[in-house]
Amino acid sequence: MLIPRSEAFDSLSQRELPKGIVFWDEEKPIQLYSQLLEKLNNKPALIDFWGTWCGPCKYQFKYKDSLKKFLDENNIKMVFAAYEYIPDREKWKKIITAYELTGSHLMIDDNFKNDLKQHGGEITGFPTFMLINEKGEIVESKAHFPSDGEKLKQQIEDKLINNLR
Repeated sequence: MLIPRSEAFDSLSQRELPKGIVFWDEEKPIQLYSQLLEKLNNKPALIDFWGTWCGPCKYQFKYKDSLKKFLDENNIKMVFAAYEYIPDREKWKKIITAYELTGSHLMIDDNFKNDLKQHGGEITGFPTFMLINEKGEIVESKAHFPSDGEKLKQQIEDKLINNLR
């Protein structure tokens, strides 16, 4: 779903928060990779590192529905980790609501990015997609984009699903 005009965005962002959206950092910030792994609770995940300011990130959101179905069928969590230069939780939540980004959400900062690098994951641009297995290992730090369709699904199968069997 692309939202072309600000009026359309305003009306969509005012809706009630869609079901299936969870904010992992409401009680306390997640600043370390180990804190993210605690939330994942030994489940494999696709992590979307994005920003509210990032046009290419928002472009990838239009592929969320077919991707969500595939992830759900394979018991893989979808996690959206937003990096904000000037954190604005209200704006962030409005974008999540407008695009109906079902999944788990957190806002990250430079502390998280630096800690992630120590575990083999480096965010060099936005969006960045990573695959994390059930052991908490980053098995793909530069996963294909959702717009790559079957390439991403094949990568998920190779790196996450086939390793569970």
